Amino acid sequence: MKKSLSSILLLIAIIMAGCTTEKIGMNPTADGREMMYECLSYLKEGDAEKANAVIAPYLEIYTSRPLSERLAFCKASSESYWYEMIGSSDEGWKEFLDRIRPLMEWYVHSGTALSSLPNFNRLHEFQVATIAEATPPEPIRMEIENPDSIKAHADSIVVKIINETDGKVTFGEMFWLERQEGNDWVTVPYNPAGPDEASAVWNAVAYIIFPQSTSRHVDHTGFFNKNLTKGDYRLCRTVNPDDDRTRTDTLRAEFRILE
Repeated sequence: MKKSLSSILLLIAIIMAGCTTEKIGMNPTADGREMMYECLSYLKEGDAEKANAVIAPYLEIYTSRPLSERLAFCKASSESYWYEMIGSSDEGWKEFLDRIRPLMEWYVHSGTALSSLPNFNRLHEFQVATIAEATPPEPIRMEIENPDSIKAHADSIVVKIINETDGKVTFGEMFWLERQEGNDWVTVPYNPAGPDEASAVWNAVAYIIFPQSTSRHVDHTGFFNKNLTKGDYRLCRTVNPDDDRTRTDTLRAEFRILE
């Protein structure tokens, strides 16, 4: 009798597990919220192992789903993460991309208990990759070469300005730097000018980037380098799309100084 009862209970458990798995994927938004709230409940109880295990079947299903479903799942799970861990108000959700920065900041600083869990890492990478796939790059953009290897007091930074439009783009030498302080970007001042130091001077030249091409350019940062310390920065400049001097776009490229 005991053996028969055990077999019945095992069968029920298998059926219930199958039902649970079948429910996953029916509603990406509901799944994202349910998954994260269940994980956070286990985490609050101190059971990181169970929290980690919850994520696995959701990821297995949504990794192969269409982009729209992956986005809905990532958005819902991230919002749940934000609401519980960052403490969002009840006044309404902000746009998802406005929230992703503090969400990821929390993730990075949440401690080894979370960062050591494989499925939390997988979820983080899955969210970032899905968002990137859904956000095509700007047709005119600027990138910094080796953005994580720039040292304090650097004299120059190498940038690439990419023009994927059918018109010319022009730009000059002038640029400025901003440093991240909390959630704000603050303009980096020029070095204090001494009697033997040159002030910031920009040559009045215009560079042309032809359609569907890239320009590699060296920006000399000596005017700022005494104010560059460890932290996150971005280099900013204006460009003229379509070779039109009456219209300007601002390009920004982030970099990090580690030492």
